[in-house]
Amino acid sequence: MVIWLCMFASSLMVYFIFTLWVRGRRKIEWKGTWDRLFGLVYGLYVLVSLHLVAIWAVMNNLGPATCLAIMLEMTRLLMKSHAFVRSNSPKFLENKQGAFPSVSHYLYFLFAPTLIYSDSYPRTNRIRWGRVVTSFAEVIAIVFMWSVIVENTYVDYLKDYGKTNYTFLEIITFIVECNFAGFIMFILLFYLCHSYFNGTAELTRFSDRLFYLDWWTAENWDEFLRKWSYFVHEWLHIYIYRDLHGVLFPGRTLLAKVLVLLLSGYFHDLILCVASRAFLPLTTIEFLCFVWIRKLVSNKFMLGLLGMEMSCTITLFMMEYYARINCPMQTASIIGYVMPRFLYC
Repeated sequence: MVIWLCMFASSLMVYFIFTLWVRGRRKIEWKGTWDRLFGLVYGLYVLVSLHLVAIWAVMNNLGPATCLAIMLEMTRLLMKSHAFVRSNSPKFLENKQGAFPSVSHYLYFLFAPTLIYSDSYPRTNRIRWGRVVTSFAEVIAIVFMWSVIVENTYVDYLKDYGKTNYTFLEIITFIVECNFAGFIMFILLFYLCHSYFNGTAELTRFSDRLFYLDWWTAENWDEFLRKWSYFVHEWLHIYIYRDLHGVLFPGRTLLAKVLVLLLSGYFHDLILCVASRAFLPLTTIEFLCFVWIRKLVSNKFMLGLLGMEMSCTITLFMMEYYARINCPMQTASIIGYVMPRFLYC
């Protein structure tokens, strides 16, 4: 609870620093220096905050589930803060007249199930408490089902990794055999997101419920990424891709897409690596591989790939997690922390 309050306070601090920047810009003459100073402070906040939380989680030896929740929450707050700053700063840079966003609206934005900032949002007339209870009960049930599958499939088979020798063929066979379990876990993950976002939307009276599109009909990787998590894709497109494609690398579409995938992969891997105490940039590697097969047309291939990818990712992280428990380092070194231990344990 204390760490969440600190993370929330840091996000709230962004609002007040932004307010200070806007008010100072209206009074001082050296606006360029003032803008660069604000940009420097904001950039340091973005770079430092998430990594400080990661270091704190590791130093306090928090469990994988707790680390996962903390890192996801800090990432969410960072994305919200950036959306607020990126949406409002152009208005004041161009000296446009308009009301400054109220702190109450900013607070609502922090809790609403959206990553796209707007001066107003569609709202429902009332909270349907029955749907709220049902949605969050589904979330609890899905988490329980996930834990049962992981415990009885992956943990049960890999908990002795590092003590018992596993051949390469045995690991590959296990990944393939768990393909269906991986697909079920992927569906449960989707259902968890569906229930959580709809429950939060009902609780905040947020009426825009377009959280995903029909990803199950996707015939290539590009289409799947756009549809699987629609509002995350919109955030990346509006606040990252447009700046890369229109300002930093004008006209270089493929480069902008690759950089967006690298950024997305980095955040995915940072969250997973902190939770598992392993340095395995699997998501980044997967995203880069999918750049080359992004136009491969086959809906059945896409659906089969989802289960295989989930099974492979969980297996590798479990192998590394138990390798680090069962084969501790004799002497601390940077290479020892970075090198995947399942390769030689």
